[in-house]
Amino acid sequence: MSGPSRRHVLGLLGSLPLAGGLLACSSAPASGPGAEVPVALRPGGEFERFVADLAGRGEFSGTVLLARGREEVLAVSHGMADAQQGTPNGAATRFGTASIGKMFTAVAAAQLVEQGELAFDATVGRYLDGFPAAIADTVTVHHLLTHTSGIGAPPTGTTRGNGAPPPADLDERLDADLARIRQLPPQFAPGTRSAYSNDGFTVLGAIVARLSRRSFFDHVREHVLAPAGMDGSDYLTAEQVRTATDVAHPYRVQESGEAVDLTTIGPFVPLASPAGGTYAPASDLHAFVVALQDGALLAPGLADLVTTGKVPVQRPGPDELRFHGYGFTDTLLRGHRVFGHSGSSPGHANNLDVFPGLGWMSVVLGNRTGSRDYRVTVDAIAGRVRDVLTAEAG
Repeated sequence: MSGPSRRHVLGLLGSLPLAGGLLACSSAPASGPGAEVPVALRPGGEFERFVADLAGRGEFSGTVLLARGREEVLAVSHGMADAQQGTPNGAATRFGTASIGKMFTAVAAAQLVEQGELAFDATVGRYLDGFPAAIADTVTVHHLLTHTSGIGAPPTGTTRGNGAPPPADLDERLDADLARIRQLPPQFAPGTRSAYSNDGFTVLGAIVARLSRRSFFDHVREHVLAPAGMDGSDYLTAEQVRTATDVAHPYRVQESGEAVDLTTIGPFVPLASPAGGTYAPASDLHAFVVALQDGALLAPGLADLVTTGKVPVQRPGPDELRFHGYGFTDTLLRGHRVFGHSGSSPGHANNLDVFPGLGWMSVVLGNRTGSRDYRVTVDAIAGRVRDVLTAEAG
C-alpha cells in the first residue's frame, strides 16, 4: 500500500492542538518600518558598540549575526576560539549550539510525517520497544515535541547514568542514553503539564533513526543540514572539538575570574545528541532559517505547523506570551511574533530569533559563560535586538 499523499498529510495537520491560532505563522516579511534597517542595528551603530563594550569587559566571546531575509546586515565576532593557540573567533568559527539543535531533530521528524512514515499523534510504542506501558501506550510524538511527555529525569530531563564516561561514538552514546531512559518511570501523565525534556528529544531521535533505518546523525546531515546549505555544521566528537582549528572551545569563568577551557579538564563530553549539540557557524543558522521559510526543508504548511506555538511555557517573560511549538519556541512579544530556540551548556550560550512578520533574524553564539548563569550576556544581546526591532515596527 502506498503512503499518504502530501496533501492528505497536510490536511490532517489542522486537527492537531495549537495555541488557539494566536501565533499563526507567516514567513513573508511585512512592508513598512520593519523593511528598513534601524539606525541602531546598522554596522558601526549603537548595537554593534553595545556588543563590543560587553566583549571589551570580558563578558562576551562569540559571534553575532543579524539578517533581513537573505541579506546579512551585520556580523561581528569577538574573543578567542582557542586562547592557547591564539585563534580568534571569526565568521567561519563553529560554536556548540546546545539546544538550538532541537530544531533540526524536529524538522527531521516532520519530514518523516510529510513522507507518511511518522504521525504526530502516534505513540512511542508504535515505533520503539522496551518502554513501560505507561509511556509506550500513552506518550505521543506530539508530546515529545512539545515537552509534555513526562519522560526524563527532572528538572530538564538529562539522564546522568552511573557516572561512567559515555561512549565516544555518537550512535553508541544515543543507544546508551535510550537504554537508560527506558528504565525511568514517567514524571507525570503525558499532556497534563509541560516540563522541558532533553530525554524526550533523545527518544524522538531514536524514532527518526528507527524509521530511516540508519544513524540519526547521518540522517540529519543528509536531510536537514545538507539541503539547508549548512556546509559548516556537524555533530562532533570530543576529539574533533579539541583538534579542529575552526571550532570555538567552551570557556567557563570561575569565581576567581579565570576562564577555563573545558576541553582541557575532566572527561570532556560534547552534548551531541538529538536534544542538541550541533556545532555550527552563525551563517549556517541563517541558511537554516532561509531554507525553512523557502520550502527547501518542509512544505510551507508543515513548516508553519512546526514553528507555531501549541503549549504555553510555564514561566513567560514580561510583556510576552511564550509557547512550545514542535522543537521551536514561539513568542508573541509586544504584538510581534518571534520563533526560534535558545541553547546553553557549560561554556556555550546561544540564541536564534526569527521575526517572520518583520523579515528579520538574529543569531548570538557565545563560547564564554559564567560559573553560575550561562545566559546573562547572550540574553542581553538578543534582548537588545528584540527591543530595537519591535520598537521600530510599533
